[in-house]
Amino acid sequence: MTTWNEFTEGAPRIAAVFTRRHRAAGNLCMLAAETGFDLRGREFDHFYAADLSGGSAVEVGGGHLDVTVWKPGEAQRLVRKH
Repeated sequence: MTTWNEFTEGAPRIAAVFTRRHRAAGNLCMLAAETGFDLRGREFDHFYAADLSGGSAVEVGGGHLDVTVWKPGEAQRLVRKH
């Protein structure tokens, strides 16, 4: 399992975007999982642990879309879409 410190070291840009958005949204956190379950409107107790299998951040600016992608054991990489 990847720890938060390992995540911030391996994917500093994604961690910074997540931290900024998490704070701005009043500690709202969005986790993506390709389960197919519709979880809209469901309430959850505090989520204390997660197994990070990857991360990404999407930013729009300057006429392009930047997608920063990270997987454990790999350096984060930037994919720019024009």
